[in-house]
Amino acid sequence: MKKILIIFIVVTSLLNGCSFISPHENFKNILQADIGKLATNPNILINRYPQWFYRKTILSNGNTEIEHHWGKCIYTFEIDKITNIVLKYHFKGTEKQCAITP
Repeated sequence: MKKILIIFIVVTSLLNGCSFISPHENFKNILQADIGKLATNPNILINRYPQWFYRKTILSNGNTEIEHHWGKCIYTFEIDKITNIVLKYHFKGTEKQCAITP
């Protein structure tokens, strides 16, 4: 009985210590992590993968929108025209298309 209790406690502790997020949630977390950073930061997603660049658009408010295509997933970042800081992101695609395995 003691052995079963010890195994139960160990397994429960391991499961509680592990957090699982879906590949889609991981994708969104990676995009969200770039918000508030300078657009020139070499570590943000739009600079790490320049081969995914699709277009750059000037929005009606004067800010810049950078669009990347990653397979069938399209994601964009809006960059402030004065501060050059990434303000927000959005994406188009399914959970399966817009996913990064954690």
